[in-house]
Amino acid sequence: MRRYYLLLIIGEYKVNKYNYTVASRVRNQVELSGNQLAKRDRIIDAAVSVLLAHGVRSCTVRSIAMEAKTSKGIVHYYFSDVDEIIDAAMLKAVSLWIELISRDENLGNLDAQDGPVRNSKERFWRFISKSMEPFAHGDRTMMPLLLEYWAISTRRQRLEPLRKVQNGLVQFVSRLLASCDVDNSERIALAVTSYLIGVNMLEIVERVSESEILDSIALLTGLELPRQLETT
Repeated sequence: MRRYYLLLIIGEYKVNKYNYTVASRVRNQVELSGNQLAKRDRIIDAAVSVLLAHGVRSCTVRSIAMEAKTSKGIVHYYFSDVDEIIDAAMLKAVSLWIELISRDENLGNLDAQDGPVRNSKERFWRFISKSMEPFAHGDRTMMPLLLEYWAISTRRQRLEPLRKVQNGLVQFVSRLLASCDVDNSERIALAVTSYLIGVNMLEIVERVSESEILDSIALLTGLELPRQLETT
């Protein structure tokens, strides 16, 4: 009898999970209203907050729903699974991080059309410094978070969303380097991004000093370190 009830519970769970998945897939195939788009964005924003505070492994449907002050059912209504939410949240987190740097009031606008960027090299080194600092008042810096996301996405074979996040970051670094008149900016940008993620992997075993990281980036790019960074 107990086994019978257990099978019923398992069967009901699978049916509910299937219904949530089908509902979210159907929802993704139709045009959402303005109110529905706002709800979906609120869920993504909640996932960004969870990611920055606790990392990818702690980003569950339950934790996202609690952060968004909604139910798990609503979350499943807009997303087929937690991986889909994490992909969207990582893409948004990187976009926010890029916007923060590219529109720095003290450095000018990278997208400005009224002449060359005045402090392009300073902005590049600010990006490097920011990559080693906690982002958006969270406990995580962006590069270790990217490393964790890269490892989990690779294991789960979610390569296309990972490629979008990676390409967005590499393209931004390439634009920074191009504004500094660095030759082969795309190739160098990939090397810089790979190094920043890789050095965070090394730090799991052994601490790498900030000065060593900065010297390596200067060697990769051929850009001279600003004086204020040379003394750190």
